[in-house]
Amino acid sequence: MDGIAVLAAPLRQRTQQVARHAAQQAPAHEPRCRAGWPGRGGRLLGLLGLRRLRGLRGLRGEGAGGRIRRRRCAGILRGIRAVHVPMLAGHAARGLERKRHGIGGRQGLHCASMDAVVMPEAEPETEACVPSAFAACPPLDARAARWAGQGRQPHSMLYPAPAGLHGAVVAVVCRDTRGVALDDAQRLLHFPATPMVCLSWYQDMAAGLVGVHGCEPFEASVMLSGSQTAPTASWASGPGRGGMVCLHLDAALQLFGPGVLQAQDGFVAASGVLGPSWSALCQALLHAQDDAGTLDALQRHLAPRWREVRGSALQVLPSLREHGRHWVAWLGMQALQWQRTLGARQVERRIKQFSGRSLRQWQGMVRTESLFHAARRHHEQGQALDWAALALDEGFSDQAHMCRAVRQITGFSPGEFARRFEHDESFWMYRLWV
Repeated sequence: MDGIAVLAAPLRQRTQQVARHAAQQAPAHEPRCRAGWPGRGGRLLGLLGLRRLRGLRGLRGEGAGGRIRRRRCAGILRGIRAVHVPMLAGHAARGLERKRHGIGGRQGLHCASMDAVVMPEAEPETEACVPSAFAACPPLDARAARWAGQGRQPHSMLYPAPAGLHGAVVAVVCRDTRGVALDDAQRLLHFPATPMVCLSWYQDMAAGLVGVHGCEPFEASVMLSGSQTAPTASWASGPGRGGMVCLHLDAALQLFGPGVLQAQDGFVAASGVLGPSWSALCQALLHAQDDAGTLDALQRHLAPRWREVRGSALQVLPSLREHGRHWVAWLGMQALQWQRTLGARQVERRIKQFSGRSLRQWQGMVRTESLFHAARRHHEQGQALDWAALALDEGFSDQAHMCRAVRQITGFSPGEFARRFEHDESFWMYRLWV
């Protein structure tokens, strides 16, 4: 080991000198390399044989001259950080090819002329800069009992589509926790995968999207989310008032334009997608102090635009329970229209591009939604939940098939979902909907 240490020191010094010189000689428009630049280069493995390091622009810069020779070692000189080469330059270097090596299962760049591998190092894990208000965000799977305190109760209401917005709005949800001392876990909100487009707003509170690595604050007080192919969760840093308008996807496209598809499987600031023509609606929703004010804002700013779009045709959406089936039926009609000019595979791609899922996946989601309603009905009637029987009744091949579908849409197994539905404050949206 002493011999290896003696060889390591001069090699490290020489590579650092070459890197500094190459960085000085590199043109200003090219990415520069330097020794010890974490995460931008890699470790030089398999330093065997006296060969010239050819083809690596970062190791041998313009005007650097000379040869970097390596002494034969008994094994790999572990721990020697090589000159870190920007990956853009590394990809263009001669003699390099991308290969997967048995070093942690990672992919590296292999240079046959030097019998060595440049392994990209992982970026150093640094703690995200999260505002202090979001440092208290609980884990995604945190549990908290439903609010049972004294005094003011959390106000949660779901309204069907207001008059004049049938065919566009599926439902309007309002939530007011001002004056209610909810703890951190009780301010979580779980929401399933959904085909709907949702316009959400937050008054007197900061909110964000919760993931496995914490809470990412929303960009604005009014957010737009597209159809979601996976369950989501949000968190509010404190008490406040908020709401959500759930729209049919095709209606959202007619009202807001194709920019809505940018929000598919994501949350974006509404102003960036809707544009200034919808700023009056966003401001009216933000300044509404109660549910009546919210519904009035929709009537004043959204209903007239919807009348212009739909014309004289009367469109009425079915009940919330039948909304999923209506959506799948509408998507099937769209597929039939596309089949007149497109092939079968092109139609499948068009459906997935348009909605985020295949028609078969949406049909599975409808079965799962129907399962929720059936389970709720059994619970209200005091009947035990026989998951195997429910699975067969709702069109699943077996109980395992049902469990997979429920987990894909809610993030939980049927049994865990049933417990949280009944006891957790963070499942208030599910209780309203079902």
